[in-house]
Amino acid sequence: DSVYRAATMEKLARHLPEPLALDPGLCYLTGLMLNFGTLVVGHIFPPQYEAICRVEEANLQLPQPCADYHVLGVGREVIAAKLLEIWELPLSIVNTVRFQHIEDYAGPYDALWRLARLSGAIVHDEPMDFGCGAALGIDADDIEKVWASVAAAQDELGELARVLT
Repeated sequence: DSVYRAATMEKLARHLPEPLALDPGLCYLTGLMLNFGTLVVGHIFPPQYEAICRVEEANLQLPQPCADYHVLGVGREVIAAKLLEIWELPLSIVNTVRFQHIEDYAGPYDALWRLARLSGAIVHDEPMDFGCGAALGIDADDIEKVWASVAAAQDELGELARVLT
């Protein structure tokens, strides 16, 4: 998921108009970090991660953060963001990771957050949030081009993901 999100965010960044331009490399790194909380929780808190997985399996209708809050009392994205903050990653990445599940986030670095939301819809084949694209100045045609480009690179991205695991 992270590799696909990273590639999608990088490609979307190349369609941003000048006033909102973001470094494609920063966007790629942000995409890689979006699921970092899962890695941290799974590695540091294995029994709790197992419990989270059981809660998720029993409640497929609930958004993923609900299981985290039920078991840990905090979302995995908050844990990841705190670690990224300690490691002194850019605040734009920290905020995007921390607030990625907030439906209506409006704050510092919200353009990067919007790219993350849009990439999630593209990668997970969810209903397209053209509102995020419009707020970024990316039109529906460009979003469809990015989706087609990511789909065409599926084998290469899958291989990269396998190498990273």
